[in-house]
Amino acid sequence: MMKTLLLPPGLQIVLLILALILWGRYRVASWVLVFIAVSSLYLFSIRPVADRLVGWLETQQPALDTRVFQQQVSPEAIVVLGSGINGYTPDYGMLPQPSALLLQRLRFAARVAGQTGLPILVSGGAANGINEAAVMDRVLRKDFGVTTRWQEDQSLTTMDNGRFSHAILSQSNISRIILVTHALHMPRAARVFRHQGFKVVTAPTAYLRTLRHHNWRDWLPTVTELVKSQLALHEMVGQLWYRIRYRI
Repeated sequence: MMKTLLLPPGLQIVLLILALILWGRYRVASWVLVFIAVSSLYLFSIRPVADRLVGWLETQQPALDTRVFQQQVSPEAIVVLGSGINGYTPDYGMLPQPSALLLQRLRFAARVAGQTGLPILVSGGAANGINEAAVMDRVLRKDFGVTTRWQEDQSLTTMDNGRFSHAILSQSNISRIILVTHALHMPRAARVFRHQGFKVVTAPTAYLRTLRHHNWRDWLPTVTELVKSQLALHEMVGQLWYRIRYRI
């Protein structure tokens, strides 16, 4: 609930409600709140701003380069982090399916597994009563022809992903991993897994930033760019919270 109110458009709605409450006695303050709400909603909805926000996060960790394995000790396993399940799937006979975000991670994990031959651990809990790790395992196996070796099905947060994955992989004396998640999420995820004692090779995927030059159309607000800004701000808030809560 609180997280929703800190991110657009929830934050702007809160500001407008405050402006309405203060309108009778503090007219100037109300106008200031209205201006902040409207202007910030516009800025977060245009491509130049959204690209700057996501780009700052996506460039913090390097893309996967398997050539480095020739100069250092190679990883021992691939860890893929969950990112949501779709439960209403009449097109699939109501069989739970990965969200669009999770499907991007699974696709790239299958590619990395094909390049390295490493075993895979899928990490995702049972939010809303659906076992995410089991869905990830099924989709990798049936749709990509890749079999997972471990299923971590207890985690509900990134910190849980790190803790429970370490508990499983330490039983096999595995400490060097390739971590697969969205490029936007990788800075926080990599810190969590390193905090748990893993040596992490980052394998970010699904970059949201666009590299082309912006034109006048990019200054028109769109829902797509607002979603990009929201995802970036969510990660920034998450990084701040993890520094405060876990000191990482």
